[in-house]
Amino acid sequence: MNHVILAPVNLTRDCESKMTQSGKTVLNFSVAYNIWKGPNVPQNAHFFDVQYWPHENSVHNWISNLRKGARIGIDGFLRQERWADKTDGKPRSKVTITASSIVLMQSKQDQAQPATEPPEHNLTGQAGSVADAFCGQEVDDVPF
Repeated sequence: MNHVILAPVNLTRDCESKMTQSGKTVLNFSVAYNIWKGPNVPQNAHFFDVQYWPHENSVHNWISNLRKGARIGIDGFLRQERWADKTDGKPRSKVTITASSIVLMQSKQDQAQPATEPPEHNLTGQAGSVADAFCGQEVDDVPF
């Protein structure tokens, strides 16, 4: 089984959008996931590249919300990319996450400010398993 759920993760750069020859949009971005040694004591961070193929009617919303520092949850699978290095011809590879669904999560800074309108947690309109997993829990209460 190839299934990954990461939450909360923070974007380390704004998403980049690319259009394929067939007209579909793919979003690429990087995230950081902290491993914790104890309460409020991060041990180290792990960084992952993420690829997401949103529904065409939600691309604009995702581009405006997937900005550096945004806190999200990801449900997806791992994919290994392999290629030959252009300079020395040696084989290279990296593991990326292909997101099936993404949930926007509210940061502590956002929680301190009064909300003017309800946040959109799943801009694709999908009933994502990431959203179901949190059931309205605050980010600090997430069990992993």
